[in-house]
Amino acid sequence: YQRRVHGGEVNKCEIPQLNNRQFVLGHISVLTSLKLNRNQSYITSCDRDEKIRISKWPETYDIQSYCLGHTQFVTTLEFIYNGKGQEFIISGGGDGTLRIWNPQDGAQLSIYNFADPNSIVVAIVSIIVQDRNYVICLTDLTKGLHLFELQNENLVEVDVLFQGLTVLQVCAVDDSAWVLTEQSPHIHLVKLAHNEEGKIACHKEDPKIPPFHLEITKETISGSSLHEMQSKRQKKEDRKTPAKSTSSEQ
Repeated sequence: YQRRVHGGEVNKCEIPQLNNRQFVLGHISVLTSLKLNRNQSYITSCDRDEKIRISKWPETYDIQSYCLGHTQFVTTLEFIYNGKGQEFIISGGGDGTLRIWNPQDGAQLSIYNFADPNSIVVAIVSIIVQDRNYVICLTDLTKGLHLFELQNENLVEVDVLFQGLTVLQVCAVDDSAWVLTEQSPHIHLVKLAHNEEGKIACHKEDPKIPPFHLEITKETISGSSLHEMQSKRQKKEDRKTPAKSTSSEQ
């Protein structure tokens, strides 16, 4: 699927040719995330104006429900399932909240708020679902990754991974979660795995878990496009800086 960054239009097209583009659905505001559920009966979309829309798939003109409750832009959403196999939607946004919704009628079932009355509201950057009922959440102002479990209709925080570290991004690849962290001057790519108790954990916390570790240093990428971008930026700065006059010229 393709999201147009200048509007709320969704199109589908063939891969890899990217031709025969067909309109799927549209929002008045800019779209921020789009997901199909497991059996591909619903497609859910969210936008910059606090709205979540659940449409039937592939008849997207038939809207099942709207999920309304976020007070700021919605950044991310996922389908999630409890221990009974019931399907819900989890969303996060600029208001610093995670919310659980019933996709059938759009009702909000529970809310988890990262902000307290005396702190700055954080924004939810991304969420991914692991093992159907576990949620890994990345925010923009807090260190580490927050791990939640969906119990009935409520989110319960069970752990904080990479405590004290700056997490750049987290993503799901097949059934695995990969985390990009910064430990200056290095960047680390780490795969989350299950420990002996069956809980999701970073392999570095349990030496018995085989290592999935990639370290990237400045020397490793010295010949890459990043180095070229830095060189071009430095040249521009040099051109902007006027040449200092010598004593003889004075």
